[in-house]
Amino acid sequence: MYKFLYRPLILALWSAILLSSNLMAEVALLTGNSNNQIHGGGGEIMDIAGNGDLVLFKAGQGSTSAPGLPFAGLYLRTISSGLLEYVDLGTITNTGISEAQISDDGRYLTWSTTNDHIYWHDRQTKSTRWITQNHGGTNIRHAFPKITANGRYVAFASNARTLISDTSLMPGLSFPGVYLYDSQTQTFRIISLTASGQQISTIGRLADLQAGSVASYASFDITPDGKYVVYSTDYQTSHPDRLNRMYAGFPAILRREIATGATVLVNRNSSGAVANGIFRFPRISADGNRVVFQGEAVGLSVPVITTPMVSTRPYNANKDLYVKEITSGAVYFLTPPNDTSPHSGILGNDPQISDDGKVVAFSSTASNLISGNDPSDGGDVFRADLSGASSVVLTLITKAPDSSANVGFTNGPSISGDGNYVSFGTNQFSRMGFAGFSTSPHGLAVGDLPEFGGGGNSEAFETWAANLPAGLRGPNDNPSGDGVQNLIKFFIGSNASVPDLRYLPQLGTQLGIFGIPGDTNMHITLTVRVRRNLPDGYTWQVQSADTLERFDTQPAPTLRTSGPIEDGDYDIYTYASFNSISASSPMGFLRLKVSHP
Repeated sequence: MYKFLYRPLILALWSAILLSSNLMAEVALLTGNSNNQIHGGGGEIMDIAGNGDLVLFKAGQGSTSAPGLPFAGLYLRTISSGLLEYVDLGTITNTGISEAQISDDGRYLTWSTTNDHIYWHDRQTKSTRWITQNHGGTNIRHAFPKITANGRYVAFASNARTLISDTSLMPGLSFPGVYLYDSQTQTFRIISLTASGQQISTIGRLADLQAGSVASYASFDITPDGKYVVYSTDYQTSHPDRLNRMYAGFPAILRREIATGATVLVNRNSSGAVANGIFRFPRISADGNRVVFQGEAVGLSVPVITTPMVSTRPYNANKDLYVKEITSGAVYFLTPPNDTSPHSGILGNDPQISDDGKVVAFSSTASNLISGNDPSDGGDVFRADLSGASSVVLTLITKAPDSSANVGFTNGPSISGDGNYVSFGTNQFSRMGFAGFSTSPHGLAVGDLPEFGGGGNSEAFETWAANLPAGLRGPNDNPSGDGVQNLIKFFIGSNASVPDLRYLPQLGTQLGIFGIPGDTNMHITLTVRVRRNLPDGYTWQVQSADTLERFDTQPAPTLRTSGPIEDGDYDIYTYASFNSISASSPMGFLRLKVSHP
């Protein structure tokens, strides 16, 4: 017998995302289970899309002693709704995911695998393309895919020799360039070229690649609209202004407009002079105007080249971080020590910049960037806020909310497109205020997160209830006497004035919800109809549990199997339980949980 639980009203605001706060901002767990709790499988944030509402993360499967999410793989969390979805990638790859990104609307994904291939996926049609399938071979690597906001294009680094037919445009043998895949035409083009549109030797630094490092593959970025690509290269003739101004073997940063080929040399000081140094790992703002990048041995004066990025920092043998504003020429120096010594820490190879270019997140093992920071746990994550006159304000992100201790980070950082919050991975989540057990790290966020709830143009509940009888207009009231309270009818679109049981959630069953061939597991489903636009603070979620008690202690995730299907001002969705039902385990529960402020 299948049991269905429909609990009509929950008055308490479900606050699974916002769990604690510190003096500067909210602190949130982003890679938790459906109840947003620490779980044994851990989680690593892969990408934060758009304004930060969509978080793509990779989770491991739990165990008997430390339960986790039901399946290892990718999950998508929508912060404003609390929705957690398993991203079913089909069976085309099971080799593990190295990097992944998602389009701003959450429809398209791209990822690279541990066997060095790139995939593209449409979550609406559930179609997957192995876009590098015919471009493999011994020591061939495709890595660090980056998807445009609309999901059409994927840029990635590759040393393959078969992606395009014109070998004269390819980098040197065995060395990578940046390629652009068009999902509409299913074609490739190379987009890392010299200022005159010719071949470069490689992206990144040739010496690094010859030494066996693959970090240079990450030394590029693309704007969300696909207009600009930015990359580093040590190719001597990559730009005419590079000659006689930079040492051989020192990579420069180039920004190239993909359609026109117009190319800008980015590593210039505020006077426009080309700075000399080892410049790598650029990341670009949405409009292409600001580029953050790493510089090493900047201003080296042996024998004659002395030009630094910042005149007050003439030379540092170690690594520093800069932001160049192309239109104004301004330079922001992000790693100024708080004492007289230079920045001597190890900088992470993946700085992040907000869409408007005003916020940068980065990691460093230096102990002298901010007074009191302690990098003994493997380094810290910092937020840099950029303002006029090249001003930079640094904030330590990996610090406990009560300021009692620093937190060691394991991966990251990531940043929301609007720059409102920064995320990172850590094993020390208990210091950040999160209870639970896991030997694997989880992804946390610090900053101003998207509001949990509806928003947008929406009818207020009070307006909707204004025509009901006086004294019976509250969310708990049931003026029609049919047992369904006003708030539920407001969410699902039933008439509160008369008995009306239309649009109540409908129980069903479904076979093989994960798309695995031959899967005959039966899962219970719930089809719900919900108002599309909701006032701020009005939220809903479909939850599952194997017992009634677990709804209050540990509700389980559900998988969206269809929807949204438009129905006037409402949308229809179907969700399935992860756990299957059988003769030996015939019971399962699903519920629609709604909340108001």
